[in-house]
Amino acid sequence: MMNPMQQQQMMQQMMQQMGGSTPATPSSDKNKNAPTAAKLKKPDDKSNIVFVGGLRKSTTEDKVAGHFSKFGQVDSVDIKRLPDGTSRGFAFVKFVEVDSIPRVLEAQSSHMIDNKWVAVKPHGGVALTEDKNRERAKEAAELARQKQKKDDSKVESAEDYDEKWSENYLQAAANMSTNSEDKPDESQANPVAAMGAMMQMMGMMQMMSGGGCMPGMCNGCSGCG
Repeated sequence: MMNPMQQQQMMQQMMQQMGGSTPATPSSDKNKNAPTAAKLKKPDDKSNIVFVGGLRKSTTEDKVAGHFSKFGQVDSVDIKRLPDGTSRGFAFVKFVEVDSIPRVLEAQSSHMIDNKWVAVKPHGGVALTEDKNRERAKEAAELARQKQKKDDSKVESAEDYDEKWSENYLQAAANMSTNSEDKPDESQANPVAAMGAMMQMMGMMQMMSGGGCMPGMCNGCSGCG
């Protein structure tokens, strides 16, 4: 009859001959589940956190968690407070699953806590980056539109000025023609006077356009000094 030591040695020899296979340990099951847990919860990433602004001073963490639990499992609620414990009116809500964030953002019109509408925005990750890029693009487009509007107004002002200048010139020419028709003998008898009237009209038109007096048309006026 074999003693216990001999029985143990014989069992070891039999196990070696059969291949030495060992049963799986429970730790292997934990390793299989590890990637899934890492996928659901990302402690180093802010993509599963939303910013909640506009909270009442009296709103508690439980009220905030109760509201957002409709969109997914809430991991934690962090209401920011002053040193005396008074709420600063905003909080960060962390979800267990990242997939909860799109559902929260799509329901912007239904976020009311303690009978008060609150603002919800992504706190980090790709969603926040895209949101900021959209806001910057919108601001750039608005600045470009305002600049284009100012440039168009300057062009219109210049065109209006040229049009008025042309109208005044034509009116002055028509008046001169009328005066010449009314007094043909004077203009023919005194061509120097007619030339002087023409030069005077041209000087007036130049002054209307913003220029100085024509040479020989002024007697040392201050504008030509």
